[in-house]
Amino acid sequence: MPRRPTFALDCDGLLADFNKSTFQIIEDLTGIRYTPADFSEWNYFRDSRINPHASAIWDRIKEEGRCLNYSVLPGVREGLSRLREVANLFVCTSVVKSRNYVPERIVWLERMGFDFKTEIVFTYNKRLICADVLVDDEPKNVDFFKAVHPDKVAVLWRTPGDTRDYFPVTEGVEKADDWDTLVALARRLTC
Repeated sequence: MPRRPTFALDCDGLLADFNKSTFQIIEDLTGIRYTPADFSEWNYFRDSRINPHASAIWDRIKEEGRCLNYSVLPGVREGLSRLREVANLFVCTSVVKSRNYVPERIVWLERMGFDFKTEIVFTYNKRLICADVLVDDEPKNVDFFKAVHPDKVAVLWRTPGDTRDYFPVTEGVEKADDWDTLVALARRLTC
């Protein structure tokens, strides 16, 4: 029987709509409605229009119930179902340091069908992950993963609705913005 590849999936930007909630917080605080297209770099918290409000934004992100109520990005449920048919999956996600964020993230991911004990990993250092494939929307995460694991596949994910070009990444990092691409990758890697 062929070995199924193991995919480590980021959560925010791939499964959960972190931007929708965060841009609403930014609008509430500044009175200005932004979209990803308004920013030239991936981490819009570094932008001079947002940075002065970063502390207040993070305080709101940490509010009880916010993580629990993130929207599921379009196509995720069907995409996960199709990818599970051809690959082993687990979520590898960073955390926001607060009393409620991790428990809420666990509940959110369990609602998506992930098992807490075997399919959820919390870490900022995604280079530590042991997987055939890392799929993440943050360029530095896929770059670091590819540098440490040159024989593995790193995929830079473009979040639905983000119309910006892909951000520059290390040579050899693949790019995707749809679940069909991930399913095809899994089939290609099945050995």
